[in-house]
Amino acid sequence: MRASLAVVALLAAGACAVPGYPPPWVTSAAAALQLLVGERSHASCVPIDCRPLPGGGYLVVFLTARHAVEVGNVRLRTDDGAVTGPPAVVRPHPELDAALVAFVLDRPAFAVPLRESPLRLGEPAWVSGYGGGKGYWISQGLVCGSSRVSAPTAPGDSGGAVLDAEGRLIGIVEAIEYGTSSLSPFPQLVHHHTLHVPVRDMLQWVRSSIGR
Repeated sequence: MRASLAVVALLAAGACAVPGYPPPWVTSAAAALQLLVGERSHASCVPIDCRPLPGGGYLVVFLTARHAVEVGNVRLRTDDGAVTGPPAVVRPHPELDAALVAFVLDRPAFAVPLRESPLRLGEPAWVSGYGGGKGYWISQGLVCGSSRVSAPTAPGDSGGAVLDAEGRLIGIVEAIEYGTSSLSPFPQLVHHHTLHVPVRDMLQWVRSSIGR
């Protein structure tokens, strides 16, 4: 994941407080799977479409970060630990940090629904991915802007899911933003935000790419 160090103004008090209780879907099916890229790196991806193939198996389409798949040598690690690849299709977005990758799997994957409605400042948000060497994990926070949530992330979460309280995909993880305070002579970390590529910005591209 790309890390960006930004000195930004503090948001209004309470604007990025952590919500109290996760929704039920947090403990159900994983909203992201792990991509292995290059020789040693890894990223995350979100299944958004799954179709049976005439000869058997399933074509599963994942949304991920473009900068992750640009490394090359992309493989998918499923939740049972199996590794498959290379992908049948890799389609990067022409402008945004997003890409579609499709793999042929022997079993179906749950397709995460896409949210079409606008985000509300302060609504709960969850980030899921494989960052920090912790395996699959979920963090929570609030929407702090059109492409920013207060849920923390770690390297390896790139391409992971940013979800609303109903489990709908609102974006994919793009970068980490650290904010420091200019009021102190010594740098002080005042926030750790996740920057994401909003789903609403790429809905038309996704639908034309998968034919839905």
